[in-house]
Amino acid sequence: MKCRKLLAILLALVMVIGLLPFAALAEETDSSTQWVEVSDNLVADQNDPLPEGDPLGTDPEGEPQDEPLPEGDPLGEQPPEVSLLNDEHHAGATALKSTDSALSDGSYYLSGNVELNQPVTFTGTATLCLNGYTLSCNSNMVITVNGTLTICDCADGGRIKATNKNAFYAIDVGRSKTLNVEGGTICGGSRGISGSSNSKINISGGTIQKSASSTYKALELNGTTATITDGTITGGVELKSSSKLSLGGTPTVDTIKLTHTSCSINATADSEPYSGGSITIDYGDLDYSDGAAIVSGVTEENAESFIVTPPKGM
Repeated sequence: MKCRKLLAILLALVMVIGLLPFAALAEETDSSTQWVEVSDNLVADQNDPLPEGDPLGTDPEGEPQDEPLPEGDPLGEQPPEVSLLNDEHHAGATALKSTDSALSDGSYYLSGNVELNQPVTFTGTATLCLNGYTLSCNSNMVITVNGTLTICDCADGGRIKATNKNAFYAIDVGRSKTLNVEGGTICGGSRGISGSSNSKINISGGTIQKSASSTYKALELNGTTATITDGTITGGVELKSSSKLSLGGTPTVDTIKLTHTSCSINATADSEPYSGGSITIDYGDLDYSDGAAIVSGVTEENAESFIVTPPKGM
């Protein structure tokens, strides 16, 4: 009985202590503890005007105002991350490998420097993005075009290089085939690019070079129709057997050599007159005494850009 009475008393004390005001406990806590009192006065009517210096930074219409970020703020606007694999040229594209020798329709790119075991032939319609890397081959050439190939370089610095010192050219464009050069550097062979009969070569960017010791031209046209509207040709252009060359825009071309009177040069391409620097026209011993124009489509603005000595017999 005494135990039950003692237990009942203890339970009653616990209940009494639980009903004591919370502030009373606060007075007995450690003096270093700070309590924050919440006042009903801080709840304002929604129609009350905001005080000056309102920390919410709203304008009279109640819209948040943009505050300038402090200098060096790590949350400030940063340049977007660029992933080359997300470039439009690489979407669904295939990485070219050193063992590739025959590629058909599709998009291809370099994921690193690639040295081919043998030259690669492109058929169908294909695009190759150099992606800032080098495609090389220690053979007579690096690429043969047997379809339509477009070469670009979305990262700059990309190259197609023939590493064999006796290489004929870096790129050979087959008969009636098409090569479009939009970027990258094509170099290393006796000629950078060689075009065959009825082939088409369109250059709108990039650089075409030949090896330093070569006596040939960087771009060789053999019955080829070529258009150059931008880019750089270092080492000259040679026109053979009925080749046609149209120049427009502001490409850099140092010399053009004519080897037959059936070849033609037009100073306008795609309705755009040539407006680049001076070009020396070398016609060798060709006889233009019949009055045929060496360069047609010349305008008053670009007439002085073509340096041609009087043809033989005139």
